[in-house]
Amino acid sequence: MDTTHLKQYAPKARRYFIEAVTRRAAKFGITEKETARVEEKGELYLILSPSPHRGEGRGEGNIPEILEHAEHVDLPGLDKDRVIELKLDGTRDEELYHDLLLAQCHALHQAMPFLFETIDDETELLLPDNLTQTDSPIRELVEAIPEEDWQEVEIIGWLYQFYISEKKDQVIGKVVKSEDIPAATQLFTPNWIVKYMVQNSLGAQWLATYPGSPTKEQMEYYIEPAEQTEEVKAQLKAITPDTLDPEELTLIDRACGSGHILVEVYELFKAIYLERGYRQREERYQIYILKKAGYDRTEIAGMLERDKSTIGRELRRNCGLKGYRPKQAHELAIQRRAAK
Repeated sequence: MDTTHLKQYAPKARRYFIEAVTRRAAKFGITEKETARVEEKGELYLILSPSPHRGEGRGEGNIPEILEHAEHVDLPGLDKDRVIELKLDGTRDEELYHDLLLAQCHALHQAMPFLFETIDDETELLLPDNLTQTDSPIRELVEAIPEEDWQEVEIIGWLYQFYISEKKDQVIGKVVKSEDIPAATQLFTPNWIVKYMVQNSLGAQWLATYPGSPTKEQMEYYIEPAEQTEEVKAQLKAITPDTLDPEELTLIDRACGSGHILVEVYELFKAIYLERGYRQREERYQIYILKKAGYDRTEIAGMLERDKSTIGRELRRNCGLKGYRPKQAHELAIQRRAAK
């Protein structure tokens, strides 16, 4: 993906945020030393702050759309009466956005405390002012980065790497302090490298057992094994299982970061599951509608790009007393797999 916009935005946003927090701290007489410690927590605010409205676009008057629908937002600890009061006032959008943002941070901590640390009272006091104004980093995040960039799985990783780039330049080549290790060592892995890693680990294991797998066509970075001697071929055959159950395959990423690798792992697992005949719920509804419209299994298979034997097996194994019904078919399939 084109990272030009992210490279321009992220360092500038970090500088803006540090300056804004410093100004807030000065209002409460907080010393420079205390402000420095808050800066590290501040990254959480910058990364999370767009989340209440990113992807929802802008409302009338170019304000965050979440403000238009604030009365319908349901987050733990959010005072609904206060939200309605601020919304009806019409002049207190900054306060309203402040409350929504903090409620989102608290909700993320409640859901995933292992990932998002708590936002205490002192940290709340340092939340910058003017987050909805035209010169705020949140406004620029939404307006300066093209919408198509947000469709890329890589965007969070690249955004963070550029966000810490200036800090990295400051510490690299020196004796790195423990608190500076993330800035010096955290590098984002580009998508093509992630695909190469996944396809030549999980994908390679699958293809070793099923060399004719159609999933191979989706693995653009898969490397064919080198030619081996007969002795090595025999050893490989001895340790390669004759069959693989997708449900028994697992993969762990011990340093998952933004989850980029896990997304590609999911896509490959999905292809493997579908190859082995696992039907998606939506596809079962398609089969039901086409069958009800009078199409036979050969015609349905052609429309869904499936083998007719696959459609035949689906209809045969997942029919109830009232014929083939998608919801029941899905439940039967789940029960059958659970009983294995």
